[in-house]
Amino acid sequence: MGGQTDYERVVTELDRKISSMLNDQVMEETRPDYGGYFSENLGFASPSHIGNSQFLRLIGLGYLTQGSSYYQDEDIFERIRLASEFQQRCQRPSGRIDIPFANFDSPPDTAFSVSQVAPVAWLAGESEAAKADLVADCLRPYLVSAAKGIAGAGFHTPNHRWVVVDALTQVNALYTDHSFEAEIERYLSEGIDVNEDGLYSERSNAIYNAVVNRHLIRAAEILERPELLEPVRKNLHLMSDLLRDDWTILTSISHRQDGGQRTIPTRSADSFYYMGRHDDDDRLKTVAYELLKRDEWPSTLLEHFHRYPDWAEKRLTPGERETAFTRELEDSGIWQVRDGKLTATMAIETSDAPFELTYGDVAMTGIGVYANYFGASWFEGEQISFRESGAELRLSTDYGKEQLPAFWKPLGHPVPFEDLPYGRLEERELESRPEFEIVIDVERDGTEFDVQIRTEGGMPGVPFVVECRFASPDHVEIQGSMFSPSTENGPVCHGSESLTVLTGTDAITIENGFLSHRLTETPSTDDEGELLRVVMTDWSPVEKTITFRCHEQSFADDERTEKGPANAFRNPES
Repeated sequence: MGGQTDYERVVTELDRKISSMLNDQVMEETRPDYGGYFSENLGFASPSHIGNSQFLRLIGLGYLTQGSSYYQDEDIFERIRLASEFQQRCQRPSGRIDIPFANFDSPPDTAFSVSQVAPVAWLAGESEAAKADLVADCLRPYLVSAAKGIAGAGFHTPNHRWVVVDALTQVNALYTDHSFEAEIERYLSEGIDVNEDGLYSERSNAIYNAVVNRHLIRAAEILERPELLEPVRKNLHLMSDLLRDDWTILTSISHRQDGGQRTIPTRSADSFYYMGRHDDDDRLKTVAYELLKRDEWPSTLLEHFHRYPDWAEKRLTPGERETAFTRELEDSGIWQVRDGKLTATMAIETSDAPFELTYGDVAMTGIGVYANYFGASWFEGEQISFRESGAELRLSTDYGKEQLPAFWKPLGHPVPFEDLPYGRLEERELESRPEFEIVIDVERDGTEFDVQIRTEGGMPGVPFVVECRFASPDHVEIQGSMFSPSTENGPVCHGSESLTVLTGTDAITIENGFLSHRLTETPSTDDEGELLRVVMTDWSPVEKTITFRCHEQSFADDERTEKGPANAFRNPES
């Protein structure tokens, strides 16, 4: 990571980002978006936190930060003035702004914007830069009017609450003649939505954990409430457990758009950095170090360096990473195993992948189990239990309608058109069929996992599919003597004793395959070409045990023969 201090790394990255964005500020005076940051993706200048607010934050930091190429730059000061005027012109009469592809006159999106811009006003009060007071004056009208629009106006998602708290806390501290304390307390009195394991309610390890933690950290600092750091601390420790050997993180449990993504949570680097240094926690510092190596040094760290100057002067040093452990997270319903480059996870609440397994570069992103039983193919976790060497997960489905599985009998009298066919189901007699459940039982023995899959209830003769999904099909290889692709780019049907999926020399061998039919369509069929799908099929009732063996592949063992040079030229009498 070179010989720079952490402060110098952040400033270098800040300058790079500013340089890449300056040409996209609208500088034509006759245009209505004059001064705004034009987004090529949107096709217009937007005041949102991914548009002009972000730009205004970065150029403001550049102007105020010693060591930046843009420190005290007159052109940058003029650009700050123009961008802040554009920001004000975009406010609705309420003081709020739009995020123009989703929410309008939006309190939480205004809060995201304020939380970005307000630190510039705060740093203006700390900076020795010329015209720093004028930078603060440029920003005040927007920040005050926006905060008034945010207060008492609500939110959508759980993380929005802590963005609102942060935004109001910053403005309340900057401009004491405007009090938002009562509104801040209304949000904080609800309590932070984190469970005993450290999992936030949105369960979003790749995206929204970073949002929650960043805003709680700032609120804790300004309000001088260290108790607000406790959920952050718990969440970051949990995240460090859910990281794999390659620093990607578990996302199958997410309720948000990162569900199922294979990604490194670099957005959380600043939170790991802050808490690692604040607590002198080697575990968190190690994660911060690795995440920062893989991405940019975020400008949010500048605020921490101003509060803790010694952090800026010293380089972050990592500790040792724990490489072997098993976690039973009862409150979150997660069983997690890490052992070197092996990671295995069973989770009660997933995006259709209750068990996943990674060994180095080869990643089985999940096992799905499906049965098209009365329109229900998707089964979700209902109950998980742990034991010393494994876990058991029970899955069920709601079939989409409360009355299913069943057939509906006629009412025997006229039914209004608008009530057909489902308007009066509660009045109809039912011809019922038995409920259907699935149990997945995982037993670990070193680098081998026996996965028993069995059905309970339901009816005999229902087509059943087990699907093993592997990431990056362009980089995986399949070895085995008895598999057959059903269609081009379609699933690999595994009915043999052994099939190996490998990337490089990292391998997962699937033993005890079975194939009783070719009804292989599942909810992930639409992802063919992006995933390698290895499917096994049976008819209910099902009770099968599949063994997954993680290992280094030895190509010397690939083919065995009694012929070849060593045999052909051997003197049989010697």
